[in-house]
Amino acid sequence: MSSRPAARRVGVDVRVKTLAALSTGELIEAPRHLQVAKKRLKQAQRALSRTEKTSRRRAKARARLARRHHDVPVRRAGVLHQVTKRLATDWAVVGVEDLNVAGMTASARGALKAPGRNVAAKAGLNRAMLDRAFGELRRQLAYKTCWYGSELRVVDRWAPTSQVCST
Repeated sequence: MSSRPAARRVGVDVRVKTLAALSTGELIEAPRHLQVAKKRLKQAQRALSRTEKTSRRRAKARARLARRHHDVPVRRAGVLHQVTKRLATDWAVVGVEDLNVAGMTASARGALKAPGRNVAAKAGLNRAMLDRAFGELRRQLAYKTCWYGSELRVVDRWAPTSQVCST
């Protein structure tokens, strides 16, 4: 097992504005990978749309756009690997909440006869949540805690964690 003392426990609360808040009070900042790459993606997409179909220039523009799209998840994964390794090596027990990410990012559109409200705001919130990659954070914590001899405890999604400790 690990040489860490058993009292070394931390709770991780994933957030939209910051990547995570630890029970120690530390906030882990979330780099906005998609927001940063948006301008470069837009430029590459416009360059692609200006090209002639089946031309070599189009193939190069398509490859450039694909590279720009590929950069976003690679950078996101790099940050998540740093954060999860630090959590798994520094703490004996790491507690995370079981989140229903698919339900949280569900559409706000509603039905055709009764459209949803604040659809644009909900779309922006969904984009921000998916850019944080909550599921990937938990997946990486699951195998890294095994690697480094710490323990991952998943808190039930219906547990009143915010009501018990609002800080």
